[in-house]
Amino acid sequence: MNTRLRLLASIGIPLLLIVLVVGAFLWQQHVAGTAASPHGTQKMTTMKLALDWTPNTNHTGIYVALKKGWYRDEGINLLGYNATKRPEWQSVRGLWRAI
Repeated sequence: MNTRLRLLASIGIPLLLIVLVVGAFLWQQHVAGTAASPHGTQKMTTMKLALDWTPNTNHTGIYVALKKGWYRDEGINLLGYNATKRPEWQSVRGLWRAI
């Protein structure tokens, strides 16, 4: 009898936790989906993004988000900054201007 109780507890407790977490996630998604969307009246903020050297696989997420309009959905007008000088040097130069 003791082994049955242990087996039930070892399966039941994790299963109960999984059900609670999934339920909370689904409830949160439902609440977020029914809320009023602020994106329609949101002011667009223009930002420049300086990537290093040439486009590479480290920038994939940025390009996908631009293509799918995820930045625009969040009110960001993201402009790629294609510099002839290395971005880290431009950052340092900007820091010295700020001092």
